Amino acid sequence: MNDFTELYETWSDEDMLDAFHRRADYLPEAQSAMRAVLDCRGLLTDAINKEVLAKEIIHRQTELKYDRQTFGDSVSDQEFAKRSRRADGVYMDGYVQRRASRGKAFLIIGHGLFFIVLFCIRLTARELFRHDAEVFLGLGLLASAIGFRMLQGNKIPFSLYEMGGGIFLDIGADGRVQQFSFPFEYEFYAGMQHISVKPHINAPFLYALIKSPTGDQMIFEEQLTLLENLPPFWPSIDALQMKNIPCYVKYGFGRIDLRNMKKILDGLQKV
Repeated sequence: MNDFTELYETWSDEDMLDAFHRRADYLPEAQSAMRAVLDCRGLLTDAINKEVLAKEIIHRQTELKYDRQTFGDSVSDQEFAKRSRRADGVYMDGYVQRRASRGKAFLIIGHGLFFIVLFCIRLTARELFRHDAEVFLGLGLLASAIGFRMLQGNKIPFSLYEMGGGIFLDIGADGRVQQFSFPFEYEFYAGMQHISVKPHINAPFLYALIKSPTGDQMIFEEQLTLLENLPPFWPSIDALQMKNIPCYVKYGFGRIDLRNMKKILDGLQKV
């Protein structure tokens, strides 16, 4: 028996329970003594259960508040999935593109704009540079056209839908469709990531990892606006392993809306 145990044995049950719920403020030795004394009095299990219940209530209240802010109300996952289903059986659809391909296309567009800017500078300079300006303009227009063509060619449809009594998630077109048959394994992640070094800016990102029983995998990536909040209790993106997994991002000005996807999938899972 240590000094902490001797001290706590003189405390009332109420004082002991109050101290136990604030045990993070105490030394590890004191926390161990609290547990021993409460266990001896038959109060430890009940104290732990009450803490778990309180955390569950806070967790649920936080989720409901976020649902109201994000979806306009706090309906259940099942009801949300039911509402999302259109007459044609589609729950959600849109267009995405491979993340690597998008980067290459924007790089080419950037080079094109660079040449166009040089054209403008040359055009406003002395007459001696007029011929060079035409060359820069031609290169800029060509590079930009190639970049935009790459973006257009990388437009990939995806759809979560119900057909013939089954639910499927398809991505791809023209005979190259990758299909995930529900129920499939899915994991959602959230976190902040750098989008600019100077100035230093972090933006909220969401990820969805989809896995089929056959081992096929893919990832959706979505960048939220700087004013949007991350979903509470989603695992950190630090835990997401993305190597060698196809990653898809939004196409053009569209949006994937992974928060809707998760709520729909959770609702379908519970049916």
